[in-house]
Amino acid sequence: MASLDMVKGATANVMEDQEKDLLRAFRSRLFDVQTELDKERTKKDDSASHWINKTRQLEAEIDWATAMADELAKKNTSLRQEQKDLVAKLSVGEEDRAYLINQLVLVKKENAVLGAQVRRSEQNAEAGGGKRSHSCGEEACEGVPLGGWQSDLSLG
Repeated sequence: MASLDMVKGATANVMEDQEKDLLRAFRSRLFDVQTELDKERTKKDDSASHWINKTRQLEAEIDWATAMADELAKKNTSLRQEQKDLVAKLSVGEEDRAYLINQLVLVKKENAVLGAQVRRSEQNAEAGGGKRSHSCGEEACEGVPLGGWQSDLSLG
């Protein structure tokens, strides 16, 4: 029986060693699974925080774009008003220019008519001996065409 007790003791020792090995393997595997689970949780947290950060960044970009669009709309309105003012000013300037050109043409025509009258008066003065009399009965004044000063006014 002593050998049976020895076999039982040896078997108990072997079983105890196996139990310790299995317990060690189980704890090692449990640690690995917990580490893996922590990594997945962190990964999910990182993923969620990544999307939260991305969302905040995109919201900030939307706010910036909205502010920029508002600013550009105000500037556009201001520039449209300025354009209307400048177009109106250009129109007035063109009307003024056309008026002045018309006046210049009339003055040139009047100058041509007056120049012709001066030349006719000079020719008449040379033909008449250099002395003329006006409607007032006086002799010709220097620089006044024949017919008196009233003839100059009748042209305008």
